[in-house]
Amino acid sequence: MTGVSETRQTATAAGGDKVVETPLPLFKLVILGLIVLGNTVSIWMIFPMVPFIVRHYFPDLDEKEFGYKAGLVASAFSLGGLFGNTFWGMMSDAFGRRPVLL
Repeated sequence: MTGVSETRQTATAAGGDKVVETPLPLFKLVILGLIVLGNTVSIWMIFPMVPFIVRHYFPDLDEKEFGYKAGLVASAFSLGGLFGNTFWGMMSDAFGRRPVLL
């Protein structure tokens, strides 16, 4: 085996095994990697804005309370993503991807 490939066993007419090398689907892996990168960026994008959000809505907090509220906002964002993604995934399974997106 040379290069990037995957080995798959297939039966031949004589009943023996023939090794067939199939190339790794690099284009599909790159697309998948970009999707995962986009998801990761969207999750981490909120964190630089959290102090400004908390300071806007709670201007009179001391430092300890400010840190606590900032942690709550960041946790609520991730928790909302967890429950929202689960809900929309179940809706997509029940009704199909296209009707849910429309």
